[in-house]
Amino acid sequence: MESMETVKHLWNVNQFMTQLKSPLVTELQMFYMQKCKNLSNRVELPQQNFGPSVACSHCGSLWRKVDHQVRIVSGKRMSKSVKKIVRNMNENPDQKIPRVRATLASKSIKNEMSRLVIKCSVCSKNTELPFKKKSHLKPNKLNNSQTETPQSNRSNRKRKKKKSKDKTAGLNISGCTPVSQLNKKDYSKTPTASPVITPKTIPSDKRLSTPHKKPKKLNIERLKRIMENKTTAPAKRKNLHSFLAELY
Repeated sequence: MESMETVKHLWNVNQFMTQLKSPLVTELQMFYMQKCKNLSNRVELPQQNFGPSVACSHCGSLWRKVDHQVRIVSGKRMSKSVKKIVRNMNENPDQKIPRVRATLASKSIKNEMSRLVIKCSVCSKNTELPFKKKSHLKPNKLNNSQTETPQSNRSNRKRKKKKSKDKTAGLNISGCTPVSQLNKKDYSKTPTASPVITPKTIPSDKRLSTPHKKPKKLNIERLKRIMENKTTAPAKRKNLHSFLAELY
């Protein structure tokens, strides 16, 4: 009880001295906080007054009175083997686990959490404040039937509607059956066999004969005269047309 009363007294004095502004006052406050820290073996100190978020865990100096540096250290992910050990420990708490595995699991759980590191300017030591990460909920995977929207259903219906093939390929054929009758298939009627068309033979007398030109007969006597005239006296040169005209 005496130690608890001394801790309360030192804390009250420390709070009163915060109103004073002097370098000696800060040193005296640090001394009182260190005295309270030494009494932590006998009495449990309240975390709201002496916790790591209020004062340095090594020298006891208050963060609001001392310069300090703050940084965040991200946690390390557990390996698959360590996750398996932790799962077995949670599922079977009564089962005996080797000490090595238990210490490994506890360390990995600590390292997985992110930490706020505060460096004290008086003792140059770090004070760590662990905090848990927020668990992000994974979105549930929906089935293909649930993911279908009304727009997708409409698109599927549109795809199913296919145009029937036009057998006439868009040609307007007069005198034939209409296109609507060609597209419709009548399955009730049995298919009728088309009559076999035999080719007609044309007689040899009626076959077309190509007209042959009769060869022109040359006047032999006239040709002899021309040859005789050429031998007797040289005639004047005539062109080819006049020569051929004399032959016929």
